[in-house]
Amino acid sequence: MIKKLTALLLAVLMLPSMMLTSCKSKKETTTSQTAAETTDSMSDAEKEKLYSTVLLTIGDYDITYEMYRYFFLNNKNSYDNGDNTYWNKNPNALAEMKENILKSLKYQCAMYTLADKYGLKVTDDDNEAIDKQIKANDSQYMLYGLTFEQYCESQYMTLDIYKELTALYSYLQQYIYDYYKKEANGLVDYANTDAIDKSGEGYVRVKHILVGYKTNSGTASSDTTDYAAQAQSLLDQLKACTTKDELYTLFDKLVAEKSEDEGMDAKNGYYITKDSDMVPEFLDAALKLKVGELSEVVKSDYGYHIIIRLDTEFDYIKNNIYPSSSFNNYLTSFMDTLKVTTTPLYDSLTITSIK
Repeated sequence: MIKKLTALLLAVLMLPSMMLTSCKSKKETTTSQTAAETTDSMSDAEKEKLYSTVLLTIGDYDITYEMYRYFFLNNKNSYDNGDNTYWNKNPNALAEMKENILKSLKYQCAMYTLADKYGLKVTDDDNEAIDKQIKANDSQYMLYGLTFEQYCESQYMTLDIYKELTALYSYLQQYIYDYYKKEANGLVDYANTDAIDKSGEGYVRVKHILVGYKTNSGTASSDTTDYAAQAQSLLDQLKACTTKDELYTLFDKLVAEKSEDEGMDAKNGYYITKDSDMVPEFLDAALKLKVGELSEVVKSDYGYHIIIRLDTEFDYIKNNIYPSSSFNNYLTSFMDTLKVTTTPLYDSLTITSIK
């Protein structure tokens, strides 16, 4: 509830962009070198030929023009907001954008490679859930006179792309991480207590009570003028506690009875750092607390918060933060081993090459 929202493609899926239907084994993809400045005057056959053209290869996976177009145009829009004069004013921006795209593509190709290595794949139930979500999205977009497929096309994405993106980011990457961190698979050194302790450095553990929750649209719940007083009343109850045990017990009771943040782990709370993606009012207040200390009532776009800082727990760090840190380090190193081979078409891309 207290994490900041991401705007780019939020209505679609809030996912990194990769044309998975076009990220196939090198053995499966054609390598036509046709170039074009625009697809407006092309026949369907010509467009299909262009879209299947390989622009670069990452590891064992070919990245096609169609996939790169999707990624390229969405990133371009985030850079220039439709104003092409931006690129003349920022001559280094194209190279920077291409490098950022390449990093994301390497991440995703690494995920496919690891899934193959570990024998992991999405299930029939996963695919059924994706189909149900598409039907739900269809109903939503019909209110605006669109099918969901039409909306996807407006985002340079086909329905097949949506399905495969969802399969990767909602399911497969979680399966890969779960496999990696499972102690029986021997990929994480859970006996290295020094490394576990180090991975927890910089983390602060907090819980909060949230009242007067506002929806993501910014529309407040009813009786908003009473929420500050309600939060202050709860804080006064907490401040009346005379022992730490009494305070912690009452805080947990009020979390269960009064808090509107359904996303918080009631037992462990949040483990945060100065770089955590939280609303700034919450993050600033939480990081200033000492262990056992209560915040005053903190107002944010989400409502009114009462925050308490708690001791971090070794077992939580061992089972959550440490394997996550270990996996990120492993994945970064693994990505560096993936060979990238570009084509002349890729090397010659300009900001107007892809339409």
